[in-house]
Amino acid sequence: MPRWVKVLALVAFALVLLFVIVQLTGFGGGHGPGRHLSQDGPGQVAPSGRVVASPGQAR
Repeated sequence: MPRWVKVLALVAFALVLLFVIVQLTGFGGGHGPGRHLSQDGPGQVAPSGRVVASPGQAR
């Protein structure tokens, strides 16, 4: 087997192992759709910081 195949396999294995460790320990933080929601309660979207005019309002 060529050396580059062994190196690529070793790197892939290390990345998979790192991913599994991060998932099991929770070290990656609160990733997922829930972290983008407001802390006010479920179903409340956090403000984006931009102002959007209603169709009846002048800019």
